[in-house]
Amino acid sequence: MTRQGGEASSNKRYLIWSNGHRGWWKGNRHGYTTLTHRAGQFSFEQATEIVTNANRYSDKVEEVMVEAPPREQIDLDLAYPDR
Repeated sequence: MTRQGGEASSNKRYLIWSNGHRGWWKGNRHGYTTLTHRAGQFSFEQATEIVTNANRYSDKVEEVMVEAPPREQIDLDLAYPDR
C-alpha cells in the first residue's frame, strides 16, 4: 500500500494521542503515557483503525494520530531533556 508521494505506509510509524486521557497510547493498546519514548508505535493501518474507532461516536476528536519522531530524536530527547 502506498500513500501520497509514493512512500509505503508500512515504513512510517505513528503515535496516538488521547485527548481524554491526556497521554500517548502505549504499546499493545494497553494504557497511556505522557512520555514519547514509552508510547506505542503503530503502523498507518493500525493507527487509522484505532483513531477511527475511538472517534466514531464522539462529537469531538478523542484520539489523534501523528507521525512518530525518528528514533534518533527520541534518544536525543532522553539524553538532553532540558535543551
